[in-house]
Amino acid sequence: MLVDVRMRKFDNLLMTFMPPIYTLCAPNIGSVVAVLVNQNERVHIDQPLVIIEAMKIQTTLCAEVSGEVVQVFVNIGDDCFVGMPLVDMHADVASKTKSVKIPIASSTNQSLLNELRTREALTLDEQRIEQQQKRHKKGYLTARENLQNLCPIDSFMEYGQMAVAAQRLRRDYDDLKSATAADGIITGIGQVNQKLITKQKSQTVILINDYSVLAGTQGYFHHLKLDRILSVAVDKKYPVVMFTEGGGGRPGDTDITTVNSGLQCQSFASWASLQGIVPRISVANGYCFAGNAALFGAADITIATQSSWIGMAGPAMIEGGGVGCGQAH
Repeated sequence: MLVDVRMRKFDNLLMTFMPPIYTLCAPNIGSVVAVLVNQNERVHIDQPLVIIEAMKIQTTLCAEVSGEVVQVFVNIGDDCFVGMPLVDMHADVASKTKSVKIPIASSTNQSLLNELRTREALTLDEQRIEQQQKRHKKGYLTARENLQNLCPIDSFMEYGQMAVAAQRLRRDYDDLKSATAADGIITGIGQVNQKLITKQKSQTVILINDYSVLAGTQGYFHHLKLDRILSVAVDKKYPVVMFTEGGGGRPGDTDITTVNSGLQCQSFASWASLQGIVPRISVANGYCFAGNAALFGAADITIATQSSWIGMAGPAMIEGGGVGCGQAH
């Protein structure tokens, strides 16, 4: 019993003299593109340790203390999340963290930048695994996978990525950020066939309806995004490629209380007005109904897969309208 007490006192004394552990954690989600230190390596304050990348933006994470590396938890190519441990260090007792050197404005800006990256990530497949798996189970690609196959992601300038469905009055906003990512349509400008033609001539307006968001239906901000990017097509004289999968108009947007039977929507007129000005190509795969089908059919070139279903309305709507219900007329 006496030996046990002495051992406990010795352990406590040993812990007193051990250098404190400093853990470098990921400030945002991303992928590790560089690991610049090894185990047992001595490092100094402000020395770069790990570089992570998110949305083509690299963040160099530096040591805030001097000391010795105890363990490196990540390798190049690993995905990381906010707060994930990257490197453990035995910090020098006398070292001071660099946090006292960071101006308040710089710290605030970095915090805002981290929030922006986290917000952007909620629109990507990596944060929408359930929706991605549903698409793959049906044999389809996600909207962003279609985008990646169409143009290099680093050349794509997205418009309205942060949009959500106009349903804040009945749904939690944090849920809308991912569940209704980009309000169901990816819009932007990218390079198509850039290996065959010049960079300038490869610039293309791209619209991809996202069926994983409320069945690809067209909501309030969805239409505003569509109108905006079509105006860019007119101004820049860029050709347009549109993936039209989706279920047409969306009745569930509750935040807009001053609508005029949809007459404020310019999307269909804007799409039609592009005829003879720029080439319009539409692509259908899966279900494409109502407004989505109207946009598909009005393009200059229409491409549909064998698994496409294209129509202005389904059986329930046709029967509800008094047509096709079996009555003789």
